Amino acid sequence: MKILCELQFGSHVYGTNTPNSDLDFKGIYMAPVEDIIFGRNHNSIVECSKVKKGLGIRNTKDDVDKEYKELRKFVSDALDGQTYAVDMLYTPKKWWTQTSPEWEFIVANRDKFLSKKVNAFIGYCNQQASKYGLKGSRLGTVLDTVKILKTYPETSRLGENPKLPENEFRKYVMYEHNRNNERVTEEMLEVLGKKFSLNTHIKLIIPTLEKFCNEYGERAILAMNNSSIDWKAISHSYRSCYQLAELATKHRINFPLEKAPYLTKIKIGKVSWPKKIQDELPKLMEKSIELIKSSNLQEEPDREFWDKFIIDTYTKYIKEQL
Repeated sequence: MKILCELQFGSHVYGTNTPNSDLDFKGIYMAPVEDIIFGRNHNSIVECSKVKKGLGIRNTKDDVDKEYKELRKFVSDALDGQTYAVDMLYTPKKWWTQTSPEWEFIVANRDKFLSKKVNAFIGYCNQQASKYGLKGSRLGTVLDTVKILKTYPETSRLGENPKLPENEFRKYVMYEHNRNNERVTEEMLEVLGKKFSLNTHIKLIIPTLEKFCNEYGERAILAMNNSSIDWKAISHSYRSCYQLAELATKHRINFPLEKAPYLTKIKIGKVSWPKKIQDELPKLMEKSIELIKSSNLQEEPDREFWDKFIIDTYTKYIKEQL
């Protein structure tokens, strides 16, 4: 495979690293031509410094993780506003360990990825705030949704039944995403950031929401007792909100992050729980999303520009290899 870039990633770049932080690297590669032709290429390749990765064992400061995304996957994710891709686009050169003309072209034109369609960022903010900033009304919405859905035939599809009443936490939205390598827009039911296609069977939606309620109930008890709180995950949710606001106001992200000292404080559990987090995080999330909506970012990223880039880059690459 052809490596286009490799750069340091994560807490060391954010400015939130501690003495126990491991090293993370992200990169982009182009799959071998024969893999492309025969459809054998993968979207990503992961290299870990320890064989126990994936067994639920946390990394230590001595571990090194590397993940490389295939170029076509990276461009697609960047157009969708995936958080890792946006982070890579704005990582300063001092953290680059490998580069190429292709990567430098991407960075030089990174503004063409930006738009108000940062669905991945917004989804992540919603997801995390739902976990750690739930108030009674939020949890009540999920329970009410389950109650209504149980009155519908379980083998029916969501769209075959009457629409659920909408409120701040439950609404129908038009969602644009990739399906079979094509951009499609469809109406979906969104409940606290979780989206369900109208073609989804009721019997598949109910267990998902019930699991969400059960997990929150357990989490709430642990939080009230100030035990087993994943402070690192909470700091990530705050970070995503701050980065979303910076994209909206400055059309870029600066590293290390301006809020790094506060994020580090959260990460090591030096912020009061639950009151401060539960009061602050949902408001921060809502403010960040509103900043995006009211920003002067373009409505859509420049997909035609990046389609041409992909075609030109792979045409040249294949010719060189054959």
